[in-house]
Amino acid sequence: DVYPSSWRKETNHWIRFSQDSSTGNLQTDSGGNLWYYDYSATQWNQVQSISETISHEVNVTVSLTIGGTVSGAGPHEEGSTVTLTATPDEGYKFTGWSGSFESTSATLTFSVTQNTSLTATFEEVTVQQTIQNLFNK
Repeated sequence: DVYPSSWRKETNHWIRFSQDSSTGNLQTDSGGNLWYYDYSATQWNQVQSISETISHEVNVTVSLTIGGTVSGAGPHEEGSTVTLTATPDEGYKFTGWSGSFESTSATLTFSVTQNTSLTATFEEVTVQQTIQNLFNK
């Protein structure tokens, strides 16, 4: 029998993987762990698993290019918590999020499970709104 092998530079020896003779696949145990025989140590060892990090993109567009800014967008690991913050420029107000989520709060927090697209909407504050806001305080 010929077994899949690899040269291990660190120990200057061959290692051998166990192969299923009927399928030709490398054999794993019931937990899906791959094992190899290290001739330098004369023992079987488990291959250290390398988990693949899944990342999703959080894209945000701004309704008015001069109305404000958004922080927190970009790539995020799946399952991580993302906080987006909309900050209006002087003379503008934030009116809401639309797209994958909807909210009127300037701060939006959610768990990333997929690619997300949002629009942050800002609108210019009129002189009349500014005067009205002064008297409503």
